[in-house]
Amino acid sequence: MPTVYGGRVGLAPAVREPSGRLESSTVPVHAGAKEGDAMPTTRQLLQEWRLAPAWAATLERELRTAGVPRDGRQWHADAAAGWVRLTLARSDFLTARDYRMVAMRLAGFPPAVIKARAHANLEGDQLPRTALSVALRYSHDVAPMRPRRAGHRLVLHGLPDKVGVPDLVRRSVEQAWLAGEPPEQIAASTGLGPTQLARALEGLPPRLTTGDVSDRFGWSAANIFQKLARGTFPTEDGRYGVAGQLRWWWPATVEEWESARPLVQCPRCPAKVLRLRSHLRAHNRP
Repeated sequence: MPTVYGGRVGLAPAVREPSGRLESSTVPVHAGAKEGDAMPTTRQLLQEWRLAPAWAATLERELRTAGVPRDGRQWHADAAAGWVRLTLARSDFLTARDYRMVAMRLAGFPPAVIKARAHANLEGDQLPRTALSVALRYSHDVAPMRPRRAGHRLVLHGLPDKVGVPDLVRRSVEQAWLAGEPPEQIAASTGLGPTQLARALEGLPPRLTTGDVSDRFGWSAANIFQKLARGTFPTEDGRYGVAGQLRWWWPATVEEWESARPLVQCPRCPAKVLRLRSHLRAHNRP
C-alpha cells in the first residue's frame, strides 16, 4: 500500500487480517489470568499489546476517558480488552490525513506546522489519541516490520517527547541563514518556534552582533560606529530588526580583518588597538 505521507517518514495504513483479528483470543487480556478476575497494571497491558513504555501516560488517559474500571494501579482486564477491541475497530476508519498527521509528528514537526500542512484540527488530545490507535494497529506486526520504519518507531518508542527539526526543514533553515535572511523571516517561512529555530541553527556559523564585536575587541558601540564610518572596520554582512538597526558580521569576516592587523591589547583597558602609544596618550589626557 502506498504511503500516505511521502518522503522518508511515510506511514502506510496497517492492514489487518480480514477475519479473526478482533477476536478476544487475538487481543490478549492478561497472560495467565482467569476470565473476570484479572487486574493487570498499565505496564502489563503495554507488554500484552506490544507497546513501548512511552505510551503509558496516553494509554492511562484513554482508559480513564473510556471509563475502564481501576483498582489502585490495576485495570479491569475484561473492560481493558473491550476498549482495545473497540479502538482497533475504530482504527479502520482512520483517514490518510490521520496517518499523515502522526507521521509528521514522528518526523519532529511542531503541532502548529502539522495543523497547517495536514489541515488537521489538533484539539485536546487528538494527536496522541490518534497516534495510539495507529500504534495498536501496527503493534501486532512488529516482528516482520523493518527497523527504522515509521510504524516500527511509533510502536517501540512512542511519539517523541521533544519537538525536533525535520531534515527538510533543517536544510531550509540552513540555506536561509547562510543567505542572510533575518531570523524572524526564517521562523515565519518554516513555522518553527524560538526553541526549534535555535535547535535548527546549531552547528551553523553564528552572526556576530555589535555587542559581540564590542566584547571581542573591547570597543564601545560608539567606537565601532566610528570605525565603520571611517572605513577602518569591515562593513556588516547584514542587518535585521526594526528599520535594519541590528548589524551583524560572519565570524570569517571579522577573523580575516583581525588577522591582517597586528592588534595589541591595551594594559589599561580591555581594548585591542593598532596604535598602542596614541591610545595610551588618550588615557593620560585630563
